[in-house]
Amino acid sequence: MLHNGYSIVLPATLDGLIQSPPTTSNLLNVHHDRDALKSWLSEFQNSPNTYRAYEKEGLRFLYWLHIEYQCTFAEVRKNHIHAYRVFLMNPQPAEFWCTPHKDRGKIAKQQQWRPFSGPLGLRSIQTAMTILSGLFEYLRDAAYVPANPFSLIKQKVVETFDLEERKIQMMERILTLSEFQLLYNALYSDNATERYSPSWIARSRFILLFMGYLGLRVSEFVNAKWDNFIYRENCWWIIVTGKGRKTARVPVNNHCLDAINQYRAAFDLPMLSLESLNNDPICFSFLPSGQPVFEKPLTQRSVHMICRAIADLAIQNGATSSAFEHFSPHWLRHFSASMQAQSDIPFAMIKAHHRHSKDETTRIYLHHDDKIRHDWSQKYQIPIKTKP
Repeated sequence: MLHNGYSIVLPATLDGLIQSPPTTSNLLNVHHDRDALKSWLSEFQNSPNTYRAYEKEGLRFLYWLHIEYQCTFAEVRKNHIHAYRVFLMNPQPAEFWCTPHKDRGKIAKQQQWRPFSGPLGLRSIQTAMTILSGLFEYLRDAAYVPANPFSLIKQKVVETFDLEERKIQMMERILTLSEFQLLYNALYSDNATERYSPSWIARSRFILLFMGYLGLRVSEFVNAKWDNFIYRENCWWIIVTGKGRKTARVPVNNHCLDAINQYRAAFDLPMLSLESLNNDPICFSFLPSGQPVFEKPLTQRSVHMICRAIADLAIQNGATSSAFEHFSPHWLRHFSASMQAQSDIPFAMIKAHHRHSKDETTRIYLHHDDKIRHDWSQKYQIPIKTKP
């Protein structure tokens, strides 16, 4: 059984025998839990991000259920759900269930799948419970399971966080300008030039700058093509399709345009112009020889691996920030929003650029006022008199 290139090896007694009782009749016409899961996932094929998120949670639960309880979806009861919720807070034994985030690429090459990088936060656990409840609702309606036991869990795992709490959490995933500079500098280091080709370095530099300026989601980035650029009234824009298949225009910063043209020049492509637009992906793959394949886009996983490699280069060059141990492409989206806020770009513009549906999401990135607040706090002193 495969998941994003990983091999999920189930015990021999279970592999191929993950099925409902033989007498079960259901509308899906399947008798294996993995096939029931596939049927549910097929409903989300037109939403790749949703599909991946739901697939991950469904496979995690399927794997855990059969390893820990050797039972089927139809046999899940309320006590199993409580046990799984506790398990998510601290997946043990860690050597069986967890792969540290920084080592996931190495494990992938070994074709092993450990579904966790460590304990899940409360919000992630609640998300998992919500997704799995949706799965069992579907299976119940299809008469594959007798009921949805997740509906019996009335108490939410986590209360709604206020803005300040979410800001504190997000601060751990927003690069500072100096940290971004260290990542960028790492691509000019001896370690980089000894290990990677000039083409790989040029593409990696472009990924940092393009995503850092525009704040695209990874899915938007890998799906973007050169003919998604439009030119109106002396301004460049890029059209992207984001969450919920919503299409939007994102303005292209002139400094970003410079980065685009440097990237194109590195691969002997002409400067960006209306005449140069075509249906090739903006970020393309390489052959093992290093030769670019302009018509073949990078996968999301490849972008993650490239960002991981850049962070590793920074660490090898002596960077000590803990941020580099967890750095991923989505951090560049956070960085973009934070830098725009620090540049005094109006709130409404930042929200529009990043296509946030809620004001609260954009407000998480507004830390500029925090600096002003801290500066003002230095203007008073408790007038303690020195003891004579």
